[in-house]
Amino acid sequence: MRFGAAFLTLMRPWNMIMVAAAVWMLLFFLNPNSFYWLQALPAGVLAALTLAAGNVLNDITDVKADQVNHPDRFLVRFPYYTPYAWLLFGFLIIVNIIIVCSLPLDTQVNFWFLGGVVGLTLVGYSLWLKKVLIVGNLTVAVLAASVVPFSVLWVKEVAKASIQRPEEMVLGYALLIFFLHFSREVAKSLADTPGDRRRQAVTYQSKGWWSMAQKLCQAGLWSTVVVLIVMILEGWRSTTPLLGIITGTILALALISSYLIYRMKTPEKAKQVQSLQKWTMAVGILSLVCWKS
Repeated sequence: MRFGAAFLTLMRPWNMIMVAAAVWMLLFFLNPNSFYWLQALPAGVLAALTLAAGNVLNDITDVKADQVNHPDRFLVRFPYYTPYAWLLFGFLIIVNIIIVCSLPLDTQVNFWFLGGVVGLTLVGYSLWLKKVLIVGNLTVAVLAASVVPFSVLWVKEVAKASIQRPEEMVLGYALLIFFLHFSREVAKSLADTPGDRRRQAVTYQSKGWWSMAQKLCQAGLWSTVVVLIVMILEGWRSTTPLLGIITGTILALALISSYLIYRMKTPEKAKQVQSLQKWTMAVGILSLVCWKS
């Protein structure tokens, strides 16, 4: 039981739940009339398992840095279980392949292409791209935003339905996800500075770019807020009171995050920002269900 629970932490179950929920809410948001749970369920599972595979691979390749940044992680404490982690990674990939193969044959080509691009990007990030300042942060943000084209593809190809939202609004949610993840990833890079320096990796601090990284965090955060406000103004006739409450909550979290980023002089302060932005993302996902059909 303990072994299984420890392996579960490699997959980041909380993040898996968030991604699956985001996909299901996006499917509902794009076309509420074509949303059926049995049809939507595999989409969320596919996205969650893809994220889990990326997390497992990242933990396998990042053990040295995690010895300082995250000493409580499973593979840091029990490195002899690394071969089993590789087996878990392979198992997750196989399950994803089975899910795609279960889709109608005429829809599989597009999903194989998208899955191949995302998969290769995840591998590239874990092995190389995360070592490159800014590029690694941008890569994670792009991967996070890829849930939007994935959901659009699912509605059109699997549900055989049209998108009932304006293209500008769909693009808005992609930008919302991108900017918020970019800001959080920069904060994460700053929080991981001690471990990165220990393995002699280039960091924002070693390059003297700490101040620039703070500005990148602020830019990503407030770009998120601007996109959100524009979307609210564009679709104000079809909003609900709950959406207004959620928007206000996001703005409040953004103000707190902005203040913390301004005060972010050490890796410990960066961890506070990273944690708060995770809650901002969770609230942002909830906003998807607050638009009337």
